[in-house]
Amino acid sequence: MQSVRHDGGLCPRCGKHLDAHAAADARTPASRVPKPGDIAVCMYCGTPLMFDVHRRLAVMTEQDVDQLTASEVLALDAALDIYRRIAS
Repeated sequence: MQSVRHDGGLCPRCGKHLDAHAAADARTPASRVPKPGDIAVCMYCGTPLMFDVHRRLAVMTEQDVDQLTASEVLALDAALDIYRRIAS
């Protein structure tokens, strides 16, 4: 997993400034740039997030979760596991 610095703005749930993300499937530098629909987890509060069309983070809705692919569900679960280990 490769960490990339960017201005993700504020977590819409806890308000903390998020300035980096780790791309689980990044193979090239261009694929590490977040794009609309990419999922994330705030490492301050554990909220599942999704990048919107303006590359801002939004809290994932139930509809968003229902539309995730199997690999996206696994990636979200892995990110939540990392958060739980950091938070404990």
